Order: sequence, then C-alpha cells, then structure tokens
Amino acid sequence: MIQNSKGVTPFGYQINRCTMKNYTSLTLPTELLKDIQSLGVALLTDAENGKQEIVDQGAIFRIMVCKGGNNICTSDIHNKMYQDIVDSIPVSIQNIITGTMMLNLKPQKFQRVHIDRSRECALNLPIKITPESHLGVYKFELNKNIPKAMFDLHPNDQNPNFDLDQDGEKYTMHDPVLLNTKSWHWVDNTKADSVRSIMSVDINDTPYAECIDIFKSEGWL
Repeated sequence: MIQNSKGVTPFGYQINRCTMKNYTSLTLPTELLKDIQSLGVALLTDAENGKQEIVDQGAIFRIMVCKGGNNICTSDIHNKMYQDIVDSIPVSIQNIITGTMMLNLKPQKFQRVHIDRSRECALNLPIKITPESHLGVYKFELNKNIPKAMFDLHPNDQNPNFDLDQDGEKYTMHDPVLLNTKSWHWVDNTKADSVRSIMSVDINDTPYAECIDIFKSEGWL
C-alpha cells in the first residue's frame, strides 16, 4: 500500500494503523440491501430444489451470478433481478465490480484460512447468516508478516501457521462488509446446523484502501 509521509494513500484515505482492520463494515441503502437479499434467497431456494446450477467444492458450494460481464444465473428472471440491482448502485461502485457469486458454507463446516489470488477485496452481503458462525480476518497490523510467496499460491497450498484467536478478529456478518482478500481470512460454520450464505461481489483490480475511499464518497460507510 503506497502512502506519503503522513500515512495518506494516493486516493486520500487516512491510514490509522491503530484502528485499521482488514474488514470495513458498510451501510447500504435499505431498499438496495432488501433487493440483494431477495435475489440471494431466491437463488438459494432454487439451488436447494435443483433448479439453479451450483459449483460444489466440498465445504462450500458456489452459485455463479455474474462473470466476465455476463449474468449467468440459470433463470432469466434472476438475471434481470441482478441487473436491476447493478443498475441501481452508484456508477463509481459499478466500475470496480468484476463479478458476483454466492458463497454457501455447509453446516458444521470450516472454510480454510486463505488469501485470494485473483481478488483485491470483496463486497460481502449477508443472505442467510447462522448465528453461530463468523468471518475471521487477520489483524491488519500483521499484514507485513505475510510471506510474498503466499499471494501466488493456490489456497490449498498456502497452509498458514498462526493462532486464529490471538492473531485474528471475528465479524458476525449481520451487516455488509468490505473484505481485504489480500490478507488471511476464513469462515467458521462448525457449530451451525444450516447453511451460511452470502452474496460476494468480486473486486479484482481496485486495492482495498481505494475501495474504502469510493464507498465512503458514496455514503456507504
């Protein structure tokens, strides 16, 4: 992250390393969040009934919503719902979105500690959050300890070694969050008896600090 001597990024965000976290809670417009959650529930219901294609990856299953600029839900109705949502958000936020999917963590499962290779960060939106679950994130001030080699490894090959409780923080995900996916993060749903589901919006090309500036300028934080 490039900063000047005062700890300000090129985009104006004031970095306070005492309070900066690898996640930032967001406040979306109420109606927009309702529309996103309605789409998410509809997609999850269709997936459970075999009407929506999924990508099963063991502990999690994905529902692909948009990729490469194309809306790819199984249902044209859901594709239109998604497009209406995108069209209703500020252009500055539309411009940083590179894809969207639903991430669904199965009951009594743990999504391994990992760093994303392709995404700079993600806008994660709650669809169905089990009260026993949490998003885990590495403490921001420890980012400097991450070996550079980790950023090029597949998550299955990263194998970090640190104490999740001591070096991490927990977020319940009842509110939307901007997640720095270039740091260690994980999800624990091991104590729940139902699926934990979020809508996860890919931000592949815009660094975390710049995204914070953009969301702040639009009144989302």
